Amino acid sequence: MANHKITIYHDGTILTMDADFPQVEALAVMDGRIVATGSLKDVKQAVGDGADLVSLEGGTLLPGFIDGHSHFCSGGMNRLYAADCAVENMEALKESLRRKLHDDRPSQWVVGHSFDEKGMEEQCYPTREILDEVSTDVPIFFRM
Repeated sequence: MANHKITIYHDGTILTMDADFPQVEALAVMDGRIVATGSLKDVKQAVGDGADLVSLEGGTLLPGFIDGHSHFCSGGMNRLYAADCAVENMEALKESLRRKLHDDRPSQWVVGHSFDEKGMEEQCYPTREILDEVSTDVPIFFRM
């Protein structure tokens, strides 16, 4: 373990999600993985000298959570039914909407997702006139 950076977290509530040991005093991480848990003394002994100590200052650590906020269903729906609107400019937006309009799964609507006007050169929302260049027959709807 001497060649890898090791960080020991302590001085707070450390929840393990293990029914047998639901809470520990300290936790050591190396290369993004938990390598030791237990009392601060035991964890220091397990990983050896040179570990960085990080005080949680009374906070709570929940190891194992990478992203507690996910949209699994809408992510799948976007791939099937929606036009990707995370584009650089209005021309690219119109092209993405046109592709979805003419793909092999015709719909009563064209749904755009991931639209963010601040990420576009024009930094504005598309007007009705711009959307009419894509279609005047099929409604176009954006989800942010």
